[in-house]
Amino acid sequence: MTESQLPTEGVIEFYRAMTDGLQDVIPLNTMVEYSRNVSEEVEGYSHSQYQSAIAGVVVSHQSPFIVVVSPTGSGKTWIQGLIAKHHCELGKSVTVVEPNEVLRIQTAEKLGFVHFAISVTTIQKLY
Repeated sequence: MTESQLPTEGVIEFYRAMTDGLQDVIPLNTMVEYSRNVSEEVEGYSHSQYQSAIAGVVVSHQSPFIVVVSPTGSGKTWIQGLIAKHHCELGKSVTVVEPNEVLRIQTAEKLGFVHFAISVTTIQKLY
């Protein structure tokens, strides 16, 4: 789904529905601010409310392992970046695991420009 397909009201409604009943929900505004900051830091990244909302939903669920499934080109890498930025802001170490070396390189190149420390590996190297 693109920004034009999900207007601001839709993003807020989606966020509320997906975080309803959760404890310690991160404010959507916090994730939007992370996205704006990354947008200023990284050439080729443009701030997206819907990516911010998805990242906020994932973070608010507080699961130690997270899987986001979405079509190619839909912005999963930037969602990973926003989730990583949130956890780095909390002083945590972040490792992004990709299924293969090609995706590891692509992700490392995209997220390598952000000003926070993450590591990117493959599932094969992890095990």
